[in-house]
Amino acid sequence: MSRNLLPLLAGGGLLVFILLLLFGPSEQDEKRKLTLWKQNWSVIEYFDESVSTDEPRYRLIREGGLFEDRLFVESAAGGDLGQPFVRRRANFQVKNSMQDWVTPEAQSAYELTDENRATADLDNATIRILFYESPGSQPTEVRFGGKVGPNRFLTTNFSGNEGSLFVVPSYLLSRLEREGRTFRENRIFEFPTGSYVSRVSVDFAGDEEVGE
Repeated sequence: MSRNLLPLLAGGGLLVFILLLLFGPSEQDEKRKLTLWKQNWSVIEYFDESVSTDEPRYRLIREGGLFEDRLFVESAAGGDLGQPFVRRRANFQVKNSMQDWVTPEAQSAYELTDENRATADLDNATIRILFYESPGSQPTEVRFGGKVGPNRFLTTNFSGNEGSLFVVPSYLLSRLEREGRTFRENRIFEFPTGSYVSRVSVDFAGDEEVGE
């Protein structure tokens, strides 16, 4: 081989190495690709099976709108399971929780063996969450296991993920681990920023009450 070619080959190899460092896959890229799914859910139901296996604690609902989605929460009227469910407008927490589950990321994934199942304490798991693409559709189920550092174990029957045990950030559960009434919008009126209202008229069952 000509000695004149050696510097060229060496220089070419160095250039390839630099390009791989700059544009090649990194650990961060690989971790970012580890998502459970990419899906906008219409309904999320939260079950605490230590209390009831048949009735959800609450139900979060997203209805598509012309300009923005409408969000609602359904939960027992008095807060106690067994009471009729009532629907209320949802607050910003529902929007955040719905967004959390569009592309939930996992820190790591393992084969769901009997040994790993025991490690994740799945046999004692009581938190079950159902996700619906549309009301009445076949749900995707998620179950949370025990804690692992700042994270939690999770399994799901989502297509392609059935045989895996995932480790996910704890906030995916903690943001849902609350009573249904905390998701209700308590504001009676909402006005755009910068708007001015001098008079409000409210009609209760035909008896008009006016406040300014």
